Parts: sequence; structure tokens; C-alpha cells
Amino acid sequence: SLYEDGTFIFGFSPVSSYIGHGEYKIEDDMLYLKTDDGDFHYSFKIAGEDIIYDAENSSGFTWFSEFGDGDVFVGVKTAEKNEGV
Repeated sequence: SLYEDGTFIFGFSPVSSYIGHGEYKIEDDMLYLKTDDGDFHYSFKIAGEDIIYDAENSSGFTWFSEFGDGDVFVGVKTAEKNEGV
């Protein structure tokens, strides 16, 4: 979930107790998530209402979710550009 105040919550998998939360920013056609603990970051290319996972520029921990580079999250509504993270 992306919130208008520039924060996010990301539940990766029902078998994982880890829930990512922190701040996000949108620059050009990219969405960047950075967890509050500073340990993890995730990058996605924005393609309309879809986002595409960029594993090369992400932490790589997907907490049992098994999504990988190039996987598409369909129908994600993103907020207006902000200065977040």
C-alpha cells in the first residue's frame, strides 16, 4: 500500500512475519521503497497502473514471496510525485 503522505506498507507473503514499511519516492518512471530500519530497499519501474520489479536495484530479500526481476504488480495506483525518502 502506498499512502499520500509518502509512506508504504508491503506485505510480502502470508508465510512471513516480516512486513516492510517506510517511505517511498517516485522519480521519473521509477518507484523506490526504503524500509524505516534502513536495511532494505526495493525499486520498481512504473508502467501505467502497473509496476515492474527491478531486482538488480533492490535488496533482494522477498520474504518467501518468490517474486523476481521483471515480475509485474498489476493495477497499482501510485500517488503524485513527491520528495519522500
